[in-house]
Amino acid sequence: MITPQPPRTIELLLASIGAEAEFRDIVIGDLAEEFADRAAADGSPAAQRWYYREAIRATPHLAYNSIRRLGVRGLWRRLGIAASAYTITIVASLVPLAMLNGVAMSIGTPIPWKHFASSPSMMVGSIAADVALTMFGGYVAAYLDEDAPLVAAGVLGMVWLTAVFAAGPMIRTFSHVTPPESLFPIWYRSIARVLVPIGTIAGGVVRVSTRKPARDGASLGAKV
Repeated sequence: MITPQPPRTIELLLASIGAEAEFRDIVIGDLAEEFADRAAADGSPAAQRWYYREAIRATPHLAYNSIRRLGVRGLWRRLGIAASAYTITIVASLVPLAMLNGVAMSIGTPIPWKHFASSPSMMVGSIAADVALTMFGGYVAAYLDEDAPLVAAGVLGMVWLTAVFAAGPMIRTFSHVTPPESLFPIWYRSIARVLVPIGTIAGGVVRVSTRKPARDGASLGAKV
């Protein structure tokens, strides 16, 4: 008979918040034991629903422990990782955009930003592209930080959002040019900004969910 196991992805996410190894293993271990008991008594579906609820309740405690463990030094390291992931993502996105713009200019048809900003379908497509881009960035940040990948993805979201808010005023101040983003309606800009941290964390979740499970409590890393 196969023993029911807790949801693998949720276990990996809990283990990737960056809490102290001993505290993390105790929390995940207790949840796994209770899951096994409930699965035997009430069935696997009921046990999984219970596990999801308890994982949500355990997350703030693991996050608080992670913040205390990482401290200022750990925060600076995550800022460095976020800066690296942001640079990689922006470069990766600018290369095809520059190529597209170059082709458009070579045939005498520059990218029509004003027309683009007045087309709801194109704006929706742009938002989808932004989500994919931020998810890629979150994946890269989580990949670069094996100790606390979800923390790195979250920090990237804050760094990215700060850059978005600062970009427009800086362009207007130093170049007196209206940035393309200002051509878009407020609803587009608001949604695009809200989705930045959501996208980076989602990318971190994708990265974490593809890692091998560590049911034996093995540490994801000890480097702070």
